[in-house]
Amino acid sequence: MDPTTFRLSIRQGVTFHDGTPFSAEDVKWNIARIQDPAKPSVPRPDLAAIESVEASAKDTVILKLKQPNAALLTAFGDRGGMMISPTAFQKLGTDGFARAPVGTGPFVFKDWVVDAHATYERYPQYWRKDAAGGTLPYLQTIRFSIIPEATVRAAALESGQIDILPFTPSQDVKRLDADKRIISAKFVGDKTSIYYMNHEFAPLDNLWFRRAVSAGLDRQTYSNNFLTGEEPVANGLITPASWAFAPQIQNYNYDVAKAKEYLQRSGMPPSAWRFKAGAGTSVSDSNLLFEASLKSVGITVDWVNGPDQFNSRLMKGFGGDSSIGMILSTWGMRVDPDGSVAQFYTQKGTYNAGFAAVPETEALVVKARETYNVEERKKLYQTIQEKGVENVYSAFLLNYTIVSTHASAKVGNTENLYLGEGKMRFANLWV
Repeated sequence: MDPTTFRLSIRQGVTFHDGTPFSAEDVKWNIARIQDPAKPSVPRPDLAAIESVEASAKDTVILKLKQPNAALLTAFGDRGGMMISPTAFQKLGTDGFARAPVGTGPFVFKDWVVDAHATYERYPQYWRKDAAGGTLPYLQTIRFSIIPEATVRAAALESGQIDILPFTPSQDVKRLDADKRIISAKFVGDKTSIYYMNHEFAPLDNLWFRRAVSAGLDRQTYSNNFLTGEEPVANGLITPASWAFAPQIQNYNYDVAKAKEYLQRSGMPPSAWRFKAGAGTSVSDSNLLFEASLKSVGITVDWVNGPDQFNSRLMKGFGGDSSIGMILSTWGMRVDPDGSVAQFYTQKGTYNAGFAAVPETEALVVKARETYNVEERKKLYQTIQEKGVENVYSAFLLNYTIVSTHASAKVGNTENLYLGEGKMRFANLWV
């Protein structure tokens, strides 16, 4: 077929957890739901190239694209391709489905006891096999215990109350690494620590002021105090785990003299060197560290407290009122680089907080998406990131995270817990 037509063949014998067969019509319904502008949807930009969807047969989907899109197939391997049961959704409604999701994955949702646990059971009709042809998943049941306190979670692993500790808190990593009863799995670059930022929000709408903020963020001290200290300082949005990682990109690393120079070049009086940022329900120690490093160059941060500020205040794409300029969080890497750069470096990208113009990167993102040669795409992603960093679009990049998971030595196959983009695959584990 031509570069703007994709033909997808549906795997035979796959069923949703509610017993309904997975078909081409289900794919069409899921894509339409993602593309519905009336509903908030994170993967919508990933599927924006799709102009129409036809279920030409029970097992065949024809996608007509607005333009060639090299990222689309890998986007289906991520959030854009996570298919849910239309039957279950229409029966339960949005809120009901959120508490009893139905997909086609290796584990079936069993129950959720608020503030206690969530239980999943092995789906006997799961289609995927292991390398030897054996049935997956291996585990019969997974129970996720809800333990809010990080220190209590680590203690629960050490005492044998739980078998696996995902996302080990950084302060516990070295101690658990040294415990011979415990094994670990690590993945470098599953996320990029960032300050999500609205570069249309005054005074962040001034390029030289944004550069001053970026040069005033003490990234290494943040890593030393709040992470493991081994996290690489981020030079671009795309992490070392991606084939498009470009280590030669230069970010505005912590430099007091440079930050002060940029402030002078901003043309703004010192009285204007301040802005509002979201701090959640209280100002965290990590936010206070960055507040102090910015203060050292002459910039004042006014923290705004309150719940759910990411959606309600910062992100226009999620209904935010654009009343704050930035929030500290992380960005999880995507299998295809387009899933990252398109979200931040296009004007309508979901994580371009204020839908501000990005003239240096907009056309390049489209060009990279329409290019099927991998080496050419890689060069384009380097240029996109260079221009995104130079112009400080949409985010202040901080560090590439190192995610650690620790487990009892009886848990097997942890070396295959993290694959590809760094998401955990519990179907690969056994005890």
